[in-house]
Amino acid sequence: MTSHSKESSEKKLRVLQIIASPAMGGIENQLLAFLQRYDRKKYVVEVACGGGTTGSLRDAYLATTTRLIPCKWSRYVIPFVWRLFRILKRERYDVIHARLTEVSGAAMLAAKLAGVPTRIASYHHTKTRWRNPGLLTRMSVSILERMTRRWATKILSISEACLDVYHPDWRQHPEQFEICYNGVDTDRFSAPFVCDEVRSELGLPAVCSVLGHVGGFREVKNHQALVEIAQRVYRLCDNVYFLLVGDGALRQQIETEVSKRGLSGRFVFAGTRCDVPRMLAAMDVFVMPSLDEGFGTVVVEAQLGGLVVIASNIPSMREALSPGLQQFCCAPNDAAGMAEHIVMLLKNTQLRQTLGREAREYAAKRFSIEKTVRQLEAVCCSPAPCTSGQRPRR
Repeated sequence: MTSHSKESSEKKLRVLQIIASPAMGGIENQLLAFLQRYDRKKYVVEVACGGGTTGSLRDAYLATTTRLIPCKWSRYVIPFVWRLFRILKRERYDVIHARLTEVSGAAMLAAKLAGVPTRIASYHHTKTRWRNPGLLTRMSVSILERMTRRWATKILSISEACLDVYHPDWRQHPEQFEICYNGVDTDRFSAPFVCDEVRSELGLPAVCSVLGHVGGFREVKNHQALVEIAQRVYRLCDNVYFLLVGDGALRQQIETEVSKRGLSGRFVFAGTRCDVPRMLAAMDVFVMPSLDEGFGTVVVEAQLGGLVVIASNIPSMREALSPGLQQFCCAPNDAAGMAEHIVMLLKNTQLRQTLGREAREYAAKRFSIEKTVRQLEAVCCSPAPCTSGQRPRR
């Protein structure tokens, strides 16, 4: 390597991203999108994994020439802090970005001790996700939150709803807090998929109405309410079918419930798909009755597909919806209310198409992945604010 190339390399900011593992998930996919798009002339980005370096996205991460570094998480926190501290001291990163929600405080402590100047923590959920809730967990989360607040130079969140849960006063401290929405690759939704072809592939009639949903079969996605909504809609619209994309532990239970209600012939369980934009092309209305979401990324995708969305009336979901679609939000278990909106929209094609066009324009302008990547790059370069308990950097 020449002296000139060495000098160029030294000018790049060295950034360490921290996640649980390169498994399939919203956090991990967002990081992958960043790794594929960040400016390599300005940054060198590597990834530390608290839960191991294996996972379904491992090869995709490595294909971006990113190095994966094991840094085993410990429920006792201190061993993790020590392992991460040693990595940070050895590698001498300029920026650390922990995408660990409530446990990011441990990473902030390690980075502070190691002298990392820019320390970023991200929130991705609206409630504690630890497996063993209880007094000890609440105490641990409270301590870690204080650590994040004290030692993070910037705290990001994928929605206002997340920060409202963890740091209710965040709006009073704009120098430390910032909303960075999950970005979506809008180009994936620009291809002119043919509805009839996709429906034929899935065994759906060319002429019918299709209600759709994309999401893992987990309790929080509320598929039980989805089945109730479907039954109510079917009573009023006989030429209607239901397309569920995704897989998970509760899939068999939902399939059994569908069968009990005599709706098996009306449901298509498509399983996990990598071609979500094509699946959306087969739908007329998208339904999302989630009990909780950090941010409705799939709702953004549905809007980019030109669909009207009937969603839960929860803060994070409303943030993802265009103004025109927010009027159709209902309580997560209000099957009757959602079904009523769906039937009305199925019967009013012109209104549905108008709302779909507005939703597509809104989502493309507000939630593009390019916008998110540029925002993250700017945060990495921004000077640390003087937050409570910190001295200004010289």
